Amino acid sequence: MAATTSVGAATVFVRVAFISPLAGRCLSPLLGDCYATVQVGVVARERAEPYRRERSSPTLRGEESERVTEKGQRGNMGVKSQVVAVENATGDARSSTARGWIMGAGSYVVWIFFPLYFNLLTGTDSLEVITHRALWGLVTCVVLIAALRQLHELRVLLTNRALVARLLLAGALIVGNWTFYVYAVTHGQVIDAAFGYFINPLLTVGLGVLVRREKLTRAQLIAVSLGGVGVLYLLVTLHIVPWLSLGMALTFAFYSLVKKNVAHAVAPLPGMVVETSAMLPLLFVYTAVLAAHGGTSFQRLAAAGQPWGGQLLLLIGSGVMTVIPLVFFAIASQTLPLGVLGLLQYVNPVGQLLIGVYVLGEPMEMERWVATAIVCVALVVLSSDAVQALRKR
Repeated sequence: MAATTSVGAATVFVRVAFISPLAGRCLSPLLGDCYATVQVGVVARERAEPYRRERSSPTLRGEESERVTEKGQRGNMGVKSQVVAVENATGDARSSTARGWIMGAGSYVVWIFFPLYFNLLTGTDSLEVITHRALWGLVTCVVLIAALRQLHELRVLLTNRALVARLLLAGALIVGNWTFYVYAVTHGQVIDAAFGYFINPLLTVGLGVLVRREKLTRAQLIAVSLGGVGVLYLLVTLHIVPWLSLGMALTFAFYSLVKKNVAHAVAPLPGMVVETSAMLPLLFVYTAVLAAHGGTSFQRLAAAGQPWGGQLLLLIGSGVMTVIPLVFFAIASQTLPLGVLGLLQYVNPVGQLLIGVYVLGEPMEMERWVATAIVCVALVVLSSDAVQALRKR
């Protein structure tokens, strides 16, 4: 009887030991607690079996009996600690995913409201805004690096000439992208900026084919073709070339292409320091020439007898607001799947399009709605293909 009980307990223990990691991760907290209780009870039964079997023997008394009992208790404590460790790991994973969602959504919410912020700088020279955006963005990055004790990573990065060269090229491209965007917002063309964000993923796929010789799936080919149809529709019906939209999409697509091979080797903040400092010397030269001719926003406000303190705060804030969503996005990318991040990016152009039409009151012809609808269909096809590819993996 004792032998049969021992074998049964051992069998249950082996089953529990193999299944418990899966239960700790997949079952609900309540079931996980019940499961842990069963596991501890089974192990306790096995550990205490020698004591129960030989308790009737008069030779096992005193110290020997206490030793067997203590051994069973230590075994129970060890199993309990393993169960607690699994539960803690599961809780950490859940909290990390939740933080990723919050950070990801937060980054895109900030980007959505960029038109309202930069619209406050209407009348300011676009490159003057970009100069302050790069300068104060750089200052924000350096402060964060010092606070997070990443100065060593920055020093190591600056010794790698190949990485620095790529980041400087990426910085030039992103400054070009900022320039197109700020010009669009400050000149009442937020809708064009939103359209540029819509077609950007399609151009990124096209660049992958032209530059990296990547092969398109049938769905990707359909999506890119529909994107081209949407742009051509605007050209034919409105007789305009959406140069702002194309400029924004192309600069960011090339930026993504350059960053693709270096993102894994560079921490976000040190990389942003190099990128934002790439074009600062040229931007400073431009601003100096602008100041020499009395064309800066501060000079014009002073000449009109108006205070310029608020203008300075807005320009400083443009740099801070540039860095914050990028930091949020970097945190989100560490925990959220790539497919989720890819789908989240469409929140930005949709939100900016609605702000341009219904808040800023920009005109939206029927032809633009049709072109946007065509591009949205292309994005649905592209996203569906990406989701299927991730599931196959």
